[in-house]
Amino acid sequence: MSSSDRHLSLLVVRATCRPSWVWKRFWPQGLAGFSARCKAPSWGNVQKIDGPALPRAALHRRDLRSEWGPPLEMRTAARGPATLSMLSAVLKLLTRERSPGQLYNAWLAHHYTSAEIVRHQPVRLGICTSFECNLACNMCPTHSRLVPDNPYKYKGAQTMSFELFRDIVDRFANAMIASFIGNGEPLLCPDLFEMIEYARYKRRMSSSLCTNGVLLRKHLDRAVTAPLDIINISMNGHTPEHYEYITGQSPDLWRRIRDNVKALLDACRGRRRTPKIAISVIIDRHTFRTIPDIIEFAENLCVDSVSICQVMPTAAKGRSAKERCVFASDQEARQLLETLHRRPTRVSVTLPALLDASANTRVCRDAFYSMSVDGDGNVGGCERQLLNVEGNGAYRDPDVFNNTHFRKLRRALMGLDAELPQPCRTCYNNTTYPMRPLNCPK
Repeated sequence: MSSSDRHLSLLVVRATCRPSWVWKRFWPQGLAGFSARCKAPSWGNVQKIDGPALPRAALHRRDLRSEWGPPLEMRTAARGPATLSMLSAVLKLLTRERSPGQLYNAWLAHHYTSAEIVRHQPVRLGICTSFECNLACNMCPTHSRLVPDNPYKYKGAQTMSFELFRDIVDRFANAMIASFIGNGEPLLCPDLFEMIEYARYKRRMSSSLCTNGVLLRKHLDRAVTAPLDIINISMNGHTPEHYEYITGQSPDLWRRIRDNVKALLDACRGRRRTPKIAISVIIDRHTFRTIPDIIEFAENLCVDSVSICQVMPTAAKGRSAKERCVFASDQEARQLLETLHRRPTRVSVTLPALLDASANTRVCRDAFYSMSVDGDGNVGGCERQLLNVEGNGAYRDPDVFNNTHFRKLRRALMGLDAELPQPCRTCYNNTTYPMRPLNCPK
């Protein structure tokens, strides 16, 4: 959680108990006084690294990020004071869109960003609704036919039932975000939209959906009217050729997904409340030069945002980090990203992370605030690389967020254990050159 988020958490917790305190605190100076207290973190307090300087908060407190965007440190530093968004959050509390327990839980999480044993519940739940997938993309660590069996590969689970999901979110009711992700395709889960409605209307949780987009047209009406904050479509390429290179799938499938995204955008027009529509595209060391073209594609498609991600290295032949990933030592890549970072765009853009040459970086904080749960009730502290959840514990276990799995992972990320898990060493979420947003859309 960023310093702005932490400040906000304290404000809203106090405002819950004493609403009049808000006006006594800020009314004498008006919104200018509120703005002065909510400015983005200073970029003067930085730490030298191999690459552009980043605030220490971004290196050591990169937690409580949203599923679809970078930490608030990066967003507010690029876009100025977060006054309006913070004021909106206070109003959501006062209008009971958030519960006091959720905000207090987030406030606790602020104090335990680097603790082996935490006092808070997960702030974010990654819900793996379906192991089944209608694709088998080459870069996928779970379903790719190229990836051999290995200790970190996901072994599968049954499709999550609504009853199981309800029990999960009731047990962790202080979570603020429910992200419907996949080690499969979420839209293959029959109860998906009932789950989304329950999370929002009964538990006041923000929800996001990540899908490959193939089945979007079939579920168009439900997707548009569901209480989702964002729908992220993994397009994985900005052209049919790029898509085929990354995924190994047919170029015609890319055209189908593109048309489905256009249909979703058309269905959203004219409606009062619709989800934000985002796409994600994967690049590697051979395609990073197409990033300007990817941004232009997103602008022409008229989506709300685009995230450009590094390809995840896998155990498949020819797909290791050295063979496919872009490192911070690549001067051409860094120069391109720095040039793009100063460029205004018509959509929100998140630039890719660059991997560290050192294999000992320990800045990931997912295990401190997030927990994934699959259809068998198994839990995990990583949704990117450490996918095998066998033996990690079940969500019903007492104090599961502090069990052996989470404590061991936190110790490794805090530097208390000598060895990082091998996949963590080449993960784009564990680098000092993280994903960064461009300037505010023009």
